[in-house]
Amino acid sequence: MRILNKGITMVEIVCGITLLGLVLIPLMSIFTDVVRQVEIAKETTIATNDLKDVMEKIRTTALSHITTDYPDGAYIDENLLGAYLLDNEKIKVDYPNGVDANPLEILVTVTWKSIIGDTRTQRLSTLRSELL
Repeated sequence: MRILNKGITMVEIVCGITLLGLVLIPLMSIFTDVVRQVEIAKETTIATNDLKDVMEKIRTTALSHITTDYPDGAYIDENLLGAYLLDNEKIKVDYPNGVDANPLEILVTVTWKSIIGDTRTQRLSTLRSELL
């Protein structure tokens, strides 16, 4: 006697859905991790661009005016550089060797709160000196 298979049973459907779930759940976890890493990379790029912007402003400032326009340990006024795009972003200028050093070492630090809630920091440093 021949039995004709005219469809799928409920057990086959449940097994198929279970296997599909076992494959999709880890993939969704990987996807959310990748999206989070992309957002962190985007934030880091924005912070680096803000640092470059500050360094460019400092580079175009006369050496004799740098320490008065950008006081040691002071945060940059956001109106001076335009709107920041990062949450709680602060940019600070420091002079590790003192304001009277020659060459003048300038350290610019940006700090912000990332999308995952931790505090992130980027730094750029340069030297300026008077021509002899």
